[in-house]
This record gives sequence, C-alpha cells and structure tokens, in this order.
Amino acid sequence: MSNTVKGPTVRVENVLGVPTFTLDGKPFAVPCFETYVPARRYFKQFADAGVRVYMFNTNVAACDYGHSKPTCPDPDTWDYSGFEERMDMVLQADPDALVIPRVNMGTPRWWLDANPDEMEALDNGLTRYAEPNRNPTLPKDRAFPSLVSMKWRDYMGDALRRFIRHVQESDYAEHMFGYFLSGLDTEEWYHWSSGSDQLAGYSRHTRNAFQGWLREKYRDIESLRKAWNRPDVTFDNASVPSAEERKNHGPGTLRNPERFMHVIDFYLFYNEIVPETIDYFARIAKEETGGSKIIGAFYGYMYEFRGDPEFGHNALQRFNESGNLDVIFVTASYENRAFGKGADYSRSPAFSVRLHNKLWYHDNDVVSFLASEVMKRAGLGEGGDWSTNAAHYMKALGATDTSQKTIWMYRRSLAFAMCNGAYESYFDLHGGYYDHPELMAEVGRLNRVAGDSVNRDRRSCSEILVVADEASCAYAGFRSPVLGESLLNTQWDLTKIGAPADHVLLNDLGRLDMSRYKLVVVLNAYNLTDAQRALLDRSVKSGGRYIVWCYAPGYFNAHKRSAKLMREATNMEIVPPADADAVEPKMSLLPTRHAIGQALAERGVTELGSGNRCWDLFHVEDTESVSLGAHRETGKVVFSLKEMSAWTSIYLLNPIIQARAYREIARAAGVHVYNEHDDTFYANRTYIALHANGAGARTIALPELSDLYDAFSDERVASNAKSFSYDFANGETIMLRRQSPQEQR
Repeated sequence: MSNTVKGPTVRVENVLGVPTFTLDGKPFAVPCFETYVPARRYFKQFADAGVRVYMFNTNVAACDYGHSKPTCPDPDTWDYSGFEERMDMVLQADPDALVIPRVNMGTPRWWLDANPDEMEALDNGLTRYAEPNRNPTLPKDRAFPSLVSMKWRDYMGDALRRFIRHVQESDYAEHMFGYFLSGLDTEEWYHWSSGSDQLAGYSRHTRNAFQGWLREKYRDIESLRKAWNRPDVTFDNASVPSAEERKNHGPGTLRNPERFMHVIDFYLFYNEIVPETIDYFARIAKEETGGSKIIGAFYGYMYEFRGDPEFGHNALQRFNESGNLDVIFVTASYENRAFGKGADYSRSPAFSVRLHNKLWYHDNDVVSFLASEVMKRAGLGEGGDWSTNAAHYMKALGATDTSQKTIWMYRRSLAFAMCNGAYESYFDLHGGYYDHPELMAEVGRLNRVAGDSVNRDRRSCSEILVVADEASCAYAGFRSPVLGESLLNTQWDLTKIGAPADHVLLNDLGRLDMSRYKLVVVLNAYNLTDAQRALLDRSVKSGGRYIVWCYAPGYFNAHKRSAKLMREATNMEIVPPADADAVEPKMSLLPTRHAIGQALAERGVTELGSGNRCWDLFHVEDTESVSLGAHRETGKVVFSLKEMSAWTSIYLLNPIIQARAYREIARAAGVHVYNEHDDTFYANRTYIALHANGAGARTIALPELSDLYDAFSDERVASNAKSFSYDFANGETIMLRRQSPQEQR
C-alpha cells in the first residue's frame, strides 16, 4: 500500500499526565457510540448530541457470532459490502464521522472443514463440545482453531491485511479513527472452553507451543526437573496436564507446587497465549496503518473472571508490554451494578494500563428505563439460560425504572471513567436504550463534560493502592471460590471507602511513585518471586505505610512453599492450615487499644468478613503483633497488626471486609477520607463524584481549600471551602470540579 496513510492521525499520548486519545495532535475525549443494532436513526441521534466517533461490527473473514455479513464466504471471494453498507449508514447520519470498526477475527466454516488438523482438541480428544454445555455463549456444532496454529494465524493475518488495505485505499480512509480487534468467546478474547466442563488445550499445536514456552522459561533440563519434581521430564516429553490434574488439585484451596508445578506452568502459558495472539494481529494492523491509527482489543478481566486461569485473562502484563496495542477495551463489570447500592469498577488492575502509556476504554453497556421494551423487541424473555433471559440482563446491565434514575446511572459511569483516566463509550447493546429525548439531552451534557476534561488535571490523587498478582492465580484450585471472592467480591467495598484507590499489578510496583500512597492492600500475592520480594522491600515497606496482606501472602516462591516464606514477606508469624477443613471466613473483633479496633467498636462493628465455607484457615501466632480479630468459629487470630520501624504490617484472612473497616484502616494510615458513608465515590485531582447509596445528607471533606463547580451546569456551588454538604436522593449522582481559589485569580 502507499507510504502515505489517508485520514487523521490518531494516537494515545500523554496529555497533562494521563494517556489520552489525540486526533491530529489535539486531545480528544468525547465518548464513542457503538451498537450491535446499527440503524441510521441511532447514529443521527448521537451525531446531533455531539458524538464524533462510532463503532459497529464487521469482520475480516467471518464473524463467529453472526453480527456481520461474512467477508470471505468461500476461498475465492472477498466481499466487503457488509462493512461498506454500515459505513454508508454512519456517514449518511454524520458526514464528518470517525469510525472504529469492531473487526471480528472469526474463522469461516469452510476453512474449519478444510483444516481439521489445525483445530484445538478437548480433553476427550475430540474437537467439538458435547451438549449441554455450561457455556451458553459457545457457538454450536463447530470446532475451533488452535490459537498457536501458524496456518490459522497466517490465514487470519492475511485476511486482516486485506481488510485494512481495502479500507485504507478507499474513500472511507478519511473517516478511520482506528481498528478494534475482537475474537474468541463473546468477541472478548477469552478461551472458547471457558466455563465448560470440557477442557481444551490438547492439540499438538498447543502441546508444542507449551514445550517451547518451557524451554524459554527454564533454559536447561535440570531446572525444569527440579521445578516439576520429575526426574524423567524433558522439553520434548512435557505434556499438557490432564483434565483430572487441572480439576483436582489435591487437599486445600491452593495447589502444592511440589506436586502440581506442571499445572501452574501450563496455566501461566495458557494465559499468555491469548494476549500474544492479539499482539500478533495488532502488529499487522499497526504495519498496515503506518502507526497512524489506534489499535486495541478486549482484554483484562482478571477480577471479573474471578482469577480463573481457564479464561486466559490473567496476562495483562503481556498485553501492556505490546508495542502494537494502544487501547484496552474492557466492558463495565456486571457485578453489583444496581442503581443506588451498586458501582462501576474495573475488571482488572486498571492503573497498570496507564503505567504502560495505554488507554483504558470503559465499554459501558448500562441500559435505561426503556430496557423492558427493548429486551422484548430483542427476543429476550423468561426462562432458558442467562444468555436469553431478560431478568438476568435487567439486573446485570443496571436497568432502572425512570429517566431520572437512568441519567444518574449515566453520570456515575462517566464519573468512574473520568476520575480513573479512562475513555468511555455508549454501548447500545440491543438497540434503542437511548431512544428518548431526555436521555439524548443528557448524552449531550455528558459529551460536553467529557470533552472539557482534557483541559483539566486528571491525574490520580489516590492515597490507597490495591495490588493484585496474575501468576498467583495459577496456584489456586480449579474455579477457586477463595480467589474469586478475594478478587471480585472485594471490588464493591473498595469503591465505598470514601477515598479513591488505584489498582495495579504486583509487577508494576517499580513503575510507581510510591510517595503519595499511605495504604497498600495486597489482595492475592500467594506467590512471590525473589525479585518481587526485593521490590516490595525496596519500594513499599517504608514511609510509614500500612500494608494489608490477605490470605496466604508469599506462601509460595515458584516451586517452594513454607510458613517461613510468609514471614519473610509480612514480618509476621502466619501459620498455614493443619488440615483441609474449609471454614467460613468471618471474624469477631477483639478488645484492643489500637485506633482501628477502637474506631470500629465505636461504630458498633462486632464482626467483619463474608464469604462461603471454602477458606483454609491461615492464622497469626505472633507475640509482637496486636490481635484485632479472631476467627468466629475457632478463635484463632486472623486480623492482626504489627508495627515496624518504617511501616505497619496488617494480616487479614479474608479481604472481603466491610467498607467501613477499610475506611478505618485507611484513616489510621493517614489517608484523607472524603466521605463517611458507604456511597460509590470517585476522585482525581480535579473531579469528585458521589453516587448515593441511600437518601440523606452527605458532607464531603476536601483535602484543601477549594472552589467547587457542578461539572454539568458549570455553576459554582462553593467558594474557598474545606467541605461541601448536600442532601441526596437515593441513587443521585453529583460530579464536582475542584479548583484552588488561586486558580481563579
């Protein structure tokens, strides 16, 4: 193709300290409109409301879900008319439109039939899943290519080149903002076998790729044999663990690496091949666009998928390291999204994406008060599995019953995105959720606020850092409820503290300026390598910081495990469980003179923690520690604090404690607490947002004297203020813009 790429130059660049879209060098943050039901009417509504960027579905060869017309219906035909029809529809509605097509990397059925040796194999040796299947979104009656089949990659890579060249050499090139690559299950790049009782990964392609991965990791055969505790294993005979080994991990909730290091290694490999596959295609897209368009893909669902390594979403670090990917597309969480009591939160450690100069795209598919009629029109009804059940979607997508409540939900979502340095979309999932004059008027207001935000300081002001580890997920048992509860069920509480928090991967701690963080919550660092331990010692354990360690911190170091390893990490004597009898992780507060315990007692808190009876009982036996809480059934200490000269170590069996408990720990650590209620709260250096969990008065304490403006009306609501009080309706959302009085002079 020509050396000159037509159309605007779109990049992700640092704007006032935050990765941001730039359009021909100018910052751009007005949300994108996207839909599975493209209609000129909807595109025109959003164009009139100020939207400039649009997304619809297309494909390079076929769409695994039928969202777009096949591009390669047979080996000799390339038909781009489906893409062109949708481009024309957008341009009729908005002649100046910019487009990010959602490009599905689906495989035509004729190719599957012609290349049976390139298919992924299941644990029974077959390539097709039996019915019924636990995963209702799995396309029926077909096989799926191995991700590491080079024949498949070559074919799909050629199809992608053809598609981008066709677009960039056409008149449509002037309207291209970028390319969004989608694929695998629900187009979100998780393994087809995710959630299924039939496990995948048994093709010769996957076995060979796993053996190559082992060679790169261990380098010499003796290192592999020592790690796996198998004197007869070689790089040539190492095999994918059986389904039985993957499902039955031995006693307790965590895998013993002395027996199951081969399973742990497989899961590390199995997760890395997903972003490695995405990167393979992203490189082609970057080459074909000359680096002048943004390239992105879905990924980063570790929290949402409960850390389950069967999904393949525990390698965000590999995604972040790609030089070909600019944007990570992440759907809004479907957990606890309800009006009032719910929240928007990220599906994985989002701040790590920013640390690698990539942009988090908050794919917001919240529905409106029109949901019932729209879902009925879309064919959703009663009964059946969740994929066709209207009641499921009403709950998961945050349906409301009035236009005002919908507007407050829209504001909550935008506040989450803006306060966390993300870009947002309006994803009209079933078509028509925004089709109302009051809602479209609100979209216009949201666009103005988002567009203006690029001129403001959107850097983080968080003094709380939440740390999660991807590799540690491989040490947990099959579909581990402990891991799921630790990573997902904590997120609601962490949005309700009344102070903002940044979420990062453990391996990115070295990229941070740690000076402003006063509280660090380490959710799941069960495995800590020598390098990670040194990083924690060097960067985190200082500055008077409070560090909360959860469950089994540092219990493993690669293929080793011991209580001593936990002591080295936490400076506490943590005792592993003597047996595999699972317990309910609830604790009773103990009498104490420590400020945290006294503050909780003054607020009437007597018990902390929640979760199912699935936790092994790790506990503290440390004479130098302050005992704050005991396991309710056994009386063993499971909430303990120990002060060191330069930092404070806190152990929690279970990180799913109430928001008010985190609030008191944060306060003791010196964190500025803005709000004393369990409301959804977001803030950065300029914006403050609160979504009220219940009606009533709130007072927001400000960290410094500030002038406050309503972000939507631009009305000044406080001058030279140290606090702001407001009487909320249940679920009401406000977003304030904060400026120092000196800025007004």
